[in-house]
Amino acid sequence: MRTAVIVLAIFASLISSAFAQDGSAPAPSAVGVMPVRGTNLTEGEKAAIGALVASSYSAQTHGRVFGPDDTGPVLAQAATEKDTATQLNLSEYIVINAVKLDQRIAIDATLYNKHGSHLYQTHATAMSLDDMQAVSERIAISLHRRTEIEHTQTLDNVTEKEAKRPTRTFAEKVAGFRTAVVLPFAPDLDPAPMLLGQFDMRLEGQSYFVEFAAGLMLPSDFDDSESRASIGGLVGQLGASYYLSHTSVSPYVGGGLSPRLIFGDYNGAGLTVGGQLGLMFMRQSSTRIYIEIRLDQNVLPLSTDYSDYDDQYPYEGQDSDDVFPTELSFAAGIGW
Repeated sequence: MRTAVIVLAIFASLISSAFAQDGSAPAPSAVGVMPVRGTNLTEGEKAAIGALVASSYSAQTHGRVFGPDDTGPVLAQAATEKDTATQLNLSEYIVINAVKLDQRIAIDATLYNKHGSHLYQTHATAMSLDDMQAVSERIAISLHRRTEIEHTQTLDNVTEKEAKRPTRTFAEKVAGFRTAVVLPFAPDLDPAPMLLGQFDMRLEGQSYFVEFAAGLMLPSDFDDSESRASIGGLVGQLGASYYLSHTSVSPYVGGGLSPRLIFGDYNGAGLTVGGQLGLMFMRQSSTRIYIEIRLDQNVLPLSTDYSDYDDQYPYEGQDSDDVFPTELSFAAGIGW
């Protein structure tokens, strides 16, 4: 008896697979996108909108989705979307209403189950037909996850209305300010930590940014009675960094040069070579916040004349001394 049951189960499975493969009926879990109901849109434009939504919804569900080319002929015979869903054995179907106003396209998309019951509805606006690829992905995410359209934004589906551009494939200017605490280290050198403030300009691409910065570095301790050296100066920065992920919050690594003019107990023209590790927040937004840690090595010597500091520095018998400090800095910044 058990053998007979197993044989029947295998036979039923084979019949079901063959039935699905010959194209005579879709899988029970299929979803259909009905032909777009459009106002002030051509037939080609309505077909393009429906096809994009069907493709995006298929990418979200990883299942079969029938586009308007499949549902249209059946709808013409069945007269209603519900009857069309029944004939195509759909589990769900999407009805789209689109209205074109000059260039903008207002879209209303509603998800129904096979019985015609309302499941979820979402609204979106495309600034042009070229914006429809991003908008279709947003609509698909909204319907599939049952979430507001505002919560479906990613780096790749930011609409022209939100970001003033359809994609992020070209450099964008992000100007702002960064502050840092700088800790210098060198043999026979005990300087006070330094505070750095800079104007920071970043030219950002899809997976990288180039950075230009300039500002002022000041010692954190101005008390001349202390034995610690006071170092400050004008500091620039030139560098580039690479994003390690293509997400809203992205870590990055990079490196560059930092020319500077040093004053205080040590003085002279300086140059450092260094690298950084950072974390950028809200990449999809026009406002960015970032934090980073940086390590710089001075490649030009900083020097001092100890004749005025005999009571502070134990370097008797030397007129001057050159040092090559290593600098560890912790920074935070904001840009627009």
